[in-house]
Amino acid sequence: MQELNLTETELNLLAQWLSGDETSAKAMNLPCVEGFLFALICAPTPVEDEVWLNEVLAGDLSTLSDDKLFALMALYNHLSTDIFETGYQLPKSLIVADNVADNFTQDSALHSWSKGFACGVGYAGVLLNCEN
Repeated sequence: MQELNLTETELNLLAQWLSGDETSAKAMNLPCVEGFLFALICAPTPVEDEVWLNEVLAGDLSTLSDDKLFALMALYNHLSTDIFETGYQLPKSLIVADNVADNFTQDSALHSWSKGFACGVGYAGVLLNCEN
């Protein structure tokens, strides 16, 4: 079985693709995807791949080639392994600024991750018919 891990270069390419012209302007950026997947992975019941992929790409799966699908699945696998091996904590890749306000600017990775996490918590709750 092939190892599902992304190199730093592959992560950068995935980030560029998610934020690029090839995907919908409403597609999530990479930190947002990471927060969204973190919430879904922590949910008590798994969410089908097609369901979360559709959400990540803002309903436009037409741009999802096999290599992009593999990259997103590898990201999911990597996050899942991290969560269950190290526990429920912010990813080490997130850099928290000393000035708290800087963490909530529109281009802050922590801000994007938090938006994705909030979306994922709400989305998982709806899928599981839970009250938020």
